[in-house]
Amino acid sequence: MFTLFEIFAIICHMMFGKFVAEYICNQFFVLEKIMNAVTQAVQQQNEGLTQQVIGAVKGYLTSVGSKDANLNLYQLIVEEVEAPLFRTVMEMTRYNQSKAARVLGVSRGTLRTKLKRYFDDEFIGTRGL
Repeated sequence: MFTLFEIFAIICHMMFGKFVAEYICNQFFVLEKIMNAVTQAVQQQNEGLTQQVIGAVKGYLTSVGSKDANLNLYQLIVEEVEAPLFRTVMEMTRYNQSKAARVLGVSRGTLRTKLKRYFDDEFIGTRGL
């Protein structure tokens, strides 16, 4: 029984001759390698957020080792994640606090408090007097 690729190679050989068939087969192999690389990259990108967090936390704890038992890891992670999260959402919503609050699932008041905490007045508008 022939594979699909072998049948393809035989047809190319019959239609175009040996050299053209070899060239087409080589191009097919190159294309297959490219497709495999692209598929692998997409699978790595689609790795779940949970797995990425687990990997990051394990990597951090491994690098720190047992040097500091008082890491306050929860607060560290919240601060490290929250600031870029809020900045990114603000940028993606074109600095519209109401939209950003809806995207984040927090109240506008909570959003303003966090923005003031992490960014001073960078994202907090003031009313003209």
